[in-house]
Amino acid sequence: MVNRPSQQEDGDNAKAQQRHRLVWRLAGAGLLLLGLLVILLLACVLWIPKWLYPSLTDNDLKDVKTAQNELDAAKVQELKDARLKLQNDARTTLLQGLGAVLLLTGAAIGAAVTLRQIRVSQGQLQATREQMAHTLDATQQQLNLTEQGQVTDRYTRAVEQLGHEKAPVRLGALYSLEHLAQDNPQYRQTVVDVVCAYLRMPYALPHRNEPGAEQVEETAPSANGRDRGPKSRAASDPAQEERQVRQTAQRLLADHLRRPPQTSGQEAQLLPPSPQQTFWPGISLDLTGATLVDLNFAQVSVIQARFVGVTFQGDAGFGGATFEDDAVFDGATFQRAARFSGATFEDDAVFDGATFGGDAWFDGATFGGATLFNKATFGGDAWFDGATFVGAAWFGEATFVGAARFGEATFQRATLFNKATFEGDAGFGRATFQRAARFSGAHVLHFDNRDRHRMWPDGWIVLPDPTDPSRGTLVRAEYAKELEPAVPPSDPTDSESGTD
Repeated sequence: MVNRPSQQEDGDNAKAQQRHRLVWRLAGAGLLLLGLLVILLLACVLWIPKWLYPSLTDNDLKDVKTAQNELDAAKVQELKDARLKLQNDARTTLLQGLGAVLLLTGAAIGAAVTLRQIRVSQGQLQATREQMAHTLDATQQQLNLTEQGQVTDRYTRAVEQLGHEKAPVRLGALYSLEHLAQDNPQYRQTVVDVVCAYLRMPYALPHRNEPGAEQVEETAPSANGRDRGPKSRAASDPAQEERQVRQTAQRLLADHLRRPPQTSGQEAQLLPPSPQQTFWPGISLDLTGATLVDLNFAQVSVIQARFVGVTFQGDAGFGGATFEDDAVFDGATFQRAARFSGATFEDDAVFDGATFGGDAWFDGATFGGATLFNKATFGGDAWFDGATFVGAAWFGEATFVGAARFGEATFQRATLFNKATFEGDAGFGRATFQRAARFSGAHVLHFDNRDRHRMWPDGWIVLPDPTDPSRGTLVRAEYAKELEPAVPPSDPTDSESGTD
């Protein structure tokens, strides 16, 4: 700190000395140029004309005589005047030429000076632009850092508030996270992960209409500025309040994962993330072990979805949903209806060990990869009418308590129902198997019930259990040629229209 003023003064003195040397050099160059100009003027006026046209001497004029052999004074004077005129003309020409040279030289010097000034000005302008760009860049970086800090603070506060004991504070935290993600697309997956983590926390569903649970109305703004519909929350029961918080979290996810109208699930994933677009492309879900209440994910489009071990309280709606990558529902429990009508599974769909307490609707669904329902239990009817299985379809050891309806389904690869159990109706009429279907060891219960409507794929029949006529086993027809087919009679007109 002490040496800085001295160093600055030394720098100023050096610059001043440099300027003085430059001034003296310019002055010397100017004097030299002036001396050369004076010499050129003298040469043009005094020396060069006389060198070109020397004055006439008496010796040169001695032969100019009259007829009387006398010196012709008039002729001599005429010749001298002519020689003087030549000198004057040469002098005039030289001066004009010198003036032209000086003019051109001045013009060249002026042009050079102007060009130099232009270059200097351009250099200064470029330096100014670079300085402005540097300043703008530094300002933008500072602004980004400030905004980043603000976003980080908002995110941190919202995450902390998710653990607050009061439900309204938790609700506010969810909406804060939603607004943050809507305005900052780079934070969307992080926010979704936080919301999924919240839903994965243990939760016991309260009894509905519990006495003493006073219902109040609350309206909260959405990310796009529109008010959401009124939602009830229990004023006195924390479990009821938590239910409302969780359903709000589910609704927030659904609102931003539901594809735009007139846009397919695949097309929706190609949309660029934008604060002006409600749909969030490129999102994956991990709700492993969560308890979800009356979930409505109809028409959503996501990359990957993990619902391993999830308990779906109430109905679970995935109609028209699109899963770009694996969709894993291993061990999931659907307490009521599971609706996957028209859903698209671009990759593997895994429902191994899943339990469907109500009807399971997969009609019109498309399974692009492997489809796994091994050891799944269908407590209600299982609707797969018109479904398309592009990859292998495995229903090994699956249990169909209600009707198993596969009318007009298309199986393009291996299809296995080995050791499956069919208790209700079974409809495989008009199903298409591009490869042989396998039902090895599959059991049919209530075989003696004539009210059951069952249609098996071509080449498969049911043999009754010798010890229990109400049970049967599916076998290939050629394995039992010597036996009378034991299939209960069915109405010839009962093709899938009434049963599937």
